[in-house]
Amino acid sequence: MSATGEGGSGSAAEVPGRAADPTQRIPDVDLLVPRDRLALVKSYSESARNAVLPIKLDTVAAEVYVDFRPRHEKSYLVHRRLRFPVPSTFFAPRAVPLFGEQIKTIDPRSLLHTFGTIGGVVRQKDVPKMIRLAEAIRSNPKRSGGQ
Repeated sequence: MSATGEGGSGSAAEVPGRAADPTQRIPDVDLLVPRDRLALVKSYSESARNAVLPIKLDTVAAEVYVDFRPRHEKSYLVHRRLRFPVPSTFFAPRAVPLFGEQIKTIDPRSLLHTFGTIGGVVRQKDVPKMIRLAEAIRSNPKRSGGQ
């Protein structure tokens, strides 16, 4: 479930447990996990999808586009055969409030940049999310890791 969900009041992002897309049957969460933990997360993902309150855990970014290495100085953005080194701290988790609870996520600035780097193209459906995320970063730079 995206923290920048589609729509106005009552959108999925504002109502815990609802799918971000009304055509989805269950909500989804995009996860960025170290590649050496993918098998463990994928195993858990299957049980989470079949739980009483099901949720889809999506690891595509970690499988294809970001080689996250938290115990190393560098991680890599990947596009086909290209590998671009970036500081692993770009993807360091941080606690942020969501629906009155603290969750861990990556720096909003890193999240904003992944929209364009993952897949190499900004999808039309992501433009509204990117705009809202950029506006949130601009309105509260300290929370998003800025000055």
